[in-house]
Amino acid sequence: MELIKITDRISYLPGEQRTDRPLLYYIRGDRYSVAVDAGNSRAHVELFYSALTAAGLPLPKLTVLTHWHWDHTFGLPYLHGASIATAKTQEKLREVAQWAWTREAMDAREQTGEDIAFCNGCIREEYADLSEIRVQPADMGIDSLMALDLGGVTLHLIPTDSVHSRDAMLIWAPEEKALIAGDAECEDFYEGHGRANPERIAAYVKLLDSFDFDFYCYGHIPPVDRAGILREMAEMTEKYSYEITAVEEPDRRAAYAEAVLHALPEWFGIPEAREEYIRESADRLFFAAMDGEKPVGFLYLKETGRDTVELYAMGVLKARHRTGVGRALVEAARRAAREAGYAFMQVKTVQMGKYAEYDATNRFYLAMGFKEFEVFPHLWDEWNPCQVYVMGL
Repeated sequence: MELIKITDRISYLPGEQRTDRPLLYYIRGDRYSVAVDAGNSRAHVELFYSALTAAGLPLPKLTVLTHWHWDHTFGLPYLHGASIATAKTQEKLREVAQWAWTREAMDAREQTGEDIAFCNGCIREEYADLSEIRVQPADMGIDSLMALDLGGVTLHLIPTDSVHSRDAMLIWAPEEKALIAGDAECEDFYEGHGRANPERIAAYVKLLDSFDFDFYCYGHIPPVDRAGILREMAEMTEKYSYEITAVEEPDRRAAYAEAVLHALPEWFGIPEAREEYIRESADRLFFAAMDGEKPVGFLYLKETGRDTVELYAMGVLKARHRTGVGRALVEAARRAAREAGYAFMQVKTVQMGKYAEYDATNRFYLAMGFKEFEVFPHLWDEWNPCQVYVMGL
């Protein structure tokens, strides 16, 4: 794999989607050079260094971390030279260094919310032998601005809060008009449960306005120009203009369910069934995704046993599909069910392979961590075999 040049002094190694390898950046100075991010494994670091050697470039004397997530830091033990991160990144890496790396331990952290299914899946793809995982902090931590004179190019290291994480480090190269941001503009999959906080989006846009740059350098996709990232942030602001709330009043529950279900005839086109879902909603543990005063999605839970609760009904307006609304609703319900003492959550839908709309629903539940439990061919009718999914809480 070859380096891709952005400017005369800045290049990057492309990432890899299968194991979530990020882009690794290289900034060439006259006195010394700097890399951005440590990669996700020894193999990733070796691939990067091989590309540098093939291009006739010296190995970096310093590597700057953009944030603590595994794909940007698990290569730390194999770096050439020193490394630096924010103080918050250091704190988190010291915590992660205490984690056990077995399938059982990873599954347990996924259940408690310490880690997420997507990361665990990619880690298992990258590491055939989980015992090879080594986690350590960087050599140095900073909590204020720092400037590095590499010779011919200056790097400004900016510790900051971001949309994606609380421990971000931006790297600004004013002479090259480049801002290297890691994943700073992405959704927050830990604290934010897969969505972006509107206030943090606004703060990040304000921060971007303070830098002069022509190249915005992402963590996982090729760089874009200034207009491109500002356009993306404007779209994200609109996309995440909703809040998840628990609804207590029976009348509001029914009204919100009615408003959403009537807009989804592909899934709720049978009037009798739709009205039953609306009636049931009034007395259930109910969550709504609200854009101002307008519901854009909802779900509610129904107890089916002493230890089990069912995700009984859920709907998200089509315009808000694939925007994180559904994930945020399920995460809110999952936390509430766990806090209420339930051990399992189940959900029923039409078996995969029958209708395109329900195939999308099946894929959503599987992505959320539900597992196939059983199919009941005649629970509803012969045209709609009932697939039951279950997850541990």
